[in-house]
Amino acid sequence: MTEYLDEPIVVVGGGLAGIAASLSLVDQGRKVILLESRRQLGGRVGSFYDREMEQWVDYCQHVGMNCCTNLRWLIERLGQTESWEVQKSLHFFTAKGFHIIASGWYLPAPFHLAGLLLNWPELGFIERMRIALGMWRLRGLSMLRYEQWRNESIVNWLSNNFQSEGTQSKFWGTILTSALGEKLDRITLGAAHKVLIDGFMANRTAYHLIVPRLPLSQLVGRDGLAVLEQTGIDVRLESPVSCLVWKGDQIVGLQVRDKVISCRQLIIAVPWHSIDKLFANAPSVQGLLPTALSQKSLLESAPITGVHTWWDREWLKAPHAILIDRLSHWVFPGPLSERNRERPKSEERPMVDSFYYQVVISGSRDLPQGDPSKTIDEVVRDLREVFPECRTSQLLRARVVTDPNAVFSVASDHHQGRLPSDAIKNDQIWLAGDWIDTGWPSTMESAILSGRNAARQLVKSSES
Repeated sequence: MTEYLDEPIVVVGGGLAGIAASLSLVDQGRKVILLESRRQLGGRVGSFYDREMEQWVDYCQHVGMNCCTNLRWLIERLGQTESWEVQKSLHFFTAKGFHIIASGWYLPAPFHLAGLLLNWPELGFIERMRIALGMWRLRGLSMLRYEQWRNESIVNWLSNNFQSEGTQSKFWGTILTSALGEKLDRITLGAAHKVLIDGFMANRTAYHLIVPRLPLSQLVGRDGLAVLEQTGIDVRLESPVSCLVWKGDQIVGLQVRDKVISCRQLIIAVPWHSIDKLFANAPSVQGLLPTALSQKSLLESAPITGVHTWWDREWLKAPHAILIDRLSHWVFPGPLSERNRERPKSEERPMVDSFYYQVVISGSRDLPQGDPSKTIDEVVRDLREVFPECRTSQLLRARVVTDPNAVFSVASDHHQGRLPSDAIKNDQIWLAGDWIDTGWPSTMESAILSGRNAARQLVKSSES
């Protein structure tokens, strides 16, 4: 065993990866200090408080799938099973408002979702057969040759496998853009394969959605914090790490504001666009730091926009909506505002029942810049053309929130920037985050899995 065994392990970053790493370390009998720069845990999984509507609203709707075993582990580990809803049907809406409900048939996978293909609108018989052939060929790709085809463009692959522009925009693009946060022409075959095989064809329940019932600031920032502290984790909020402190090629501490926290082993669970700052004063030791950390072209982000809207009446009965061939990709309804039950009537602030809907636009690079009203106008146009009841509803208020670093891009060559947890070869530092190479695209599942993997590798190294 090494001399570090009884010393606290520091986890830098309190997002899902850092939380998963901390819990995994404690479960293996280790002492943990978790440092988070913000005032609450969660990272990109968070909420803002809308003062006008007096409610917490998630920056962007986060959704998992039943195939995400690590997400389900974390939900159970935090004791929040009842706080997440499992939705067993997918609700698709065409550009003309046709509603498709996709539920698994009582057939073995992958034939359980045959009804989705048969009912998909605006496709001819030949197009449906081509999509079926494409799915079958995708399923048959050899994993032994994964490195040969993972970086291929999904558009090129689809075109070479008899998929027309119509099937690409109406079927493949709808599913993949919604799931991966990128436009179809930027998605690689490896990322598409992971989502479609594991998320839809692996088993009969893999596609079921897992959706939070409560704001993420409550589930992660408040309730999650309480669980971590109950397990003995030393959580230190508002503790930004400016850099690592080195002695030769060895880590001896972390600079946090005006003090140094002693540290011999740590897990760094910060986003790809922030990690280089921590290594700004790292020693130039041959082979210590991966070159990808300094190559910005390999660490590209994909933006996602959430358009938060409040209406005077309800116009979507489904638990969610996936829009086909539209600017808007997802629509999620929220609960009726509680403020009318909590406050008396007031002439200065008349009470208005409001219905909240969040519209999610993935890969939102092409949205109008500098004028959110243009984006709101386009989204409202989408909604009123797709949902008949929305046409007679009044938009009370809207707010546009774009995260330019929402997910790590799945564009061509970017897999080279996705490092393994043990990429830094000094037996002191392990990496975690949704951008780490876990086999999953940049998702909640990838973040949690990376944290668990990093903790496992650290403990194994200490005990060897």
